[in-house]
Amino acid sequence: MSALEADFADVFAGQPDALGTRADELRTSANAIVQATEALNALVEGQASKAIDAVTTVAAKTKATLEKAETRYTGTASALHTFAVELAPIQATARTALQNADYYETRSYRTESDINDNQIAITRAEAEGLPTDDLWDEYRRLNNSLGSARQSVQDAQQTLQRARDDIRTAADRAISAIETATAEGADSFADDWNQFWGGVGDLFASIAQWAQEVFTSLASALIDIIATIVTALLVTLLLVVALVAAIALLAVLVLAPELLIPLLLAIAGVVVLIVASIIAVRVASDVGKETPTVKPYEPRHDAGSTEGVKDVFGEAAFVDNEGGADNTVVKIEKIVAADGSVSWRIVLPSTQDWQALASTMSGEDFELFKAMKDSGAVNDVDSNMALVLFPSLRTQYERAVIDAMQQAGIKGGPDGDPVMLVGFSQGGILAGHLAAYRSDSYNFAAIVVCGAPIDNMPIPDSTRVISVQHEGDPVPSLDFLTAPPDRENWTTITDTAPGDPSDVSQIHNARQYGITLDDHLGEVKDVDDLDRFFDGPGSYTETEYYTWHE
Repeated sequence: MSALEADFADVFAGQPDALGTRADELRTSANAIVQATEALNALVEGQASKAIDAVTTVAAKTKATLEKAETRYTGTASALHTFAVELAPIQATARTALQNADYYETRSYRTESDINDNQIAITRAEAEGLPTDDLWDEYRRLNNSLGSARQSVQDAQQTLQRARDDIRTAADRAISAIETATAEGADSFADDWNQFWGGVGDLFASIAQWAQEVFTSLASALIDIIATIVTALLVTLLLVVALVAAIALLAVLVLAPELLIPLLLAIAGVVVLIVASIIAVRVASDVGKETPTVKPYEPRHDAGSTEGVKDVFGEAAFVDNEGGADNTVVKIEKIVAADGSVSWRIVLPSTQDWQALASTMSGEDFELFKAMKDSGAVNDVDSNMALVLFPSLRTQYERAVIDAMQQAGIKGGPDGDPVMLVGFSQGGILAGHLAAYRSDSYNFAAIVVCGAPIDNMPIPDSTRVISVQHEGDPVPSLDFLTAPPDRENWTTITDTAPGDPSDVSQIHNARQYGITLDDHLGEVKDVDDLDRFFDGPGSYTETEYYTWHE
């Protein structure tokens, strides 16, 4: 930016196109108001004989208020449009003047340098006794050129000054016209919304916001308490049913064996009803609560390095350890390739909060009041059941992850930035869930999961899937033993878990799954296509962690 352009920056500050668009919006609002006025006019005039006097009076007052509002909208739109029309040619003229000024100012500097060189040449020629007539002719030509250039700069500056004055005059006219339009009907309290909400309205708006926050928090707390009490009652009822059923079965075996099958069916029906009720209550307690507050997080431990796909389940174990039962922690890494393209990798934690089951435990683990205050991680039992059984519902876990993705700046939409989701157990369930049911919101290009029942999820062919399952792991079987899909985009790795194959804690373990993935990575077709989701030659990464809790 030249010094002259900086001096007259105010001349180019206005945007005629934007002003024109705003004027059109105001005109549209005015037209809508006219239509509403006409509808009220029909009510007042056409239906007067059928309407009671009170309704007619209210309609007439409202009609008059809308007519004043329409006048103000139309007047403001006209003033803005006129100003935009005047501003465009003024700025165009000023832009040309500025270009001319810059050109001739540069030419002046160059001419001054040429004159200086000319004077040196004349001095040298005179000292050597050489003729100088041609040199003096060049001096006069250069001097005339310098004077012309300086005059052109002055003319351009005057044009810019006139442009500034013209813009101020046009702005004054527009302001006057807007003030006139705004003043019309200003005595109508119902119409003067801007003035109202700029004063007393702010107070009411603040009160409303405070009330909403308080009642939302209260509602969430009540949902926790009610859900826990109902769950405890249902569990108690289930125990009572079991006790009564045991006594009834003994009696039937002794007194009436022919009633055994009907009794078993009846008991099974009651048990199924109670269990279904417990599940419904727990799921409702999750989806009914507000979305948690998501904020950036600084890890407490060293995350280590991630060199590629083989290390992702180590990342899953890390976020589990960071968040624990008290907080949910996710990792979001942005990868910018050498060509400027952007990809993302999101690591989701598994179930860490088991408070929902507190009322089903015994002894010192039976902490009913702690369960009522469900303030821990949202990757809990409730959201687990909702994700598996009711995929159309939006759990706290899902809503918070989407919030974190928005905060990270991931470009949304099916054609947005490609995203890889990584997850173990519940983290894998959420990864499959998002790819299956939310692909219209983000471009979930790949998911890499382990120990997760995702085989029956309708994940689109556009998503690369790597699913690792250990033999004997009960969690992947929660999809009712659905066979892994036989599709080009889907790779399922199944093997015996490293370590003790009889120890479930070893079978269902993120780091053990990492070993299995590393051993079988060569079986994954086109695995190099996933390199874009990791740091590589010429690329750089930006890693953020986010956390939240109930």
